[in-house]
Amino acid sequence: GFLVGLPLLAGGTVAALYTGLSSRVAAAVRSGGERLARSAGLVVREITVEGRMRTDPKELAKALESRVGSLILSVELNDVRKQLEGLPWVKSAAVRRQLPGTLHAVIVEHRPLALWREREGARTQLIDEEGEIVPVSDLRPFSGLPLVTGAGAPKAAGRLLALLAAEPELAKRTTAASFVGGRRWNLYIDGR
Repeated sequence: GFLVGLPLLAGGTVAALYTGLSSRVAAAVRSGGERLARSAGLVVREITVEGRMRTDPKELAKALESRVGSLILSVELNDVRKQLEGLPWVKSAAVRRQLPGTLHAVIVEHRPLALWREREGARTQLIDEEGEIVPVSDLRPFSGLPLVTGAGAPKAAGRLLALLAAEPELAKRTTAASFVGGRRWNLYIDGR
């Protein structure tokens, strides 16, 4: 009955919209469709997330919990994706429906690479492997990361750190690196 009823209901909704039936009739058709979908179990009962390592579980729950109890077919997946990508650690997200009642999100988080300060006295920020700023306020957990300075340093830092990784003794002693003129690095060894 459900498989027959749902297409008829959808067709009735479209017909009501195109034939200019009153908004009350259209609302009644929509309401019947919602009742049918709920009785079929097409309601978000569970939200699963894959890929979370650093994202605060409370922030994640806050971004997603309002969808629980919604009709799964009415959830705007693009809105959920944008909301997830607004969280500090989330670089990108994909969201899909798993019928009858699960939303599944896959998130890709920023991977911390270095600390960056554009110039002396400027605020220090965390950057990821691609030179993007990770908008976190507490940098204490990342105090062991190298410090890079200078305009353009975030985009060039990945190459520098890959070169330093090939020279572990030099990498251990390098305390900071300054990107000069967009073309070369000055390394500070043992704090000098």
